Amino acid sequence: MTAAHAVALAPEVLPAEGAAPAPFLPTIPQVRYLLAVREAAEAGRPTTDVSICAGMHLSRRTLWEWRKDLRFCAWIVQEVLAPSDMHWALTIARHEQLAIRGSVRSAEFLLKTRLLAAGRLAGGRGDDAEGGDGLLVDASKHYHINFLVPRPPELGTESG
Repeated sequence: MTAAHAVALAPEVLPAEGAAPAPFLPTIPQVRYLLAVREAAEAGRPTTDVSICAGMHLSRRTLWEWRKDLRFCAWIVQEVLAPSDMHWALTIARHEQLAIRGSVRSAEFLLKTRLLAAGRLAGGRGDDAEGGDGLLVDASKHYHINFLVPRPPELGTESG
């Protein structure tokens, strides 16, 4: 969404020049909506607008009105992602152990997440994000994994 779309969708949300944005304080129905989304996701049910609104007896127009407020959108995304962020360190530790044991997929996962994190910390580009010809390169797709594993001992003796 561009800034022009944001202004067109919710001009009343934008703060005045130099003013700090007001913190978002959800209403009780908005908190109920969040809890319904979480409950449906945990139970493996669909989390579409239609299914959540039908289960809550909430009008889809009301949800549409809420979504015009960019603060509501930011709040709902933050709250929905918070439980999964809690387990991120455990996920990384597990993939590190699997990569040490030889899992190529875990090694790729670790490499990609670290490259993406480094790119995000460097302002959206990694240190070597620019190719030799001046083109930007997606570091998450250009990598090599080298496993340095000792060769197994010979199974038999050479017959001469």
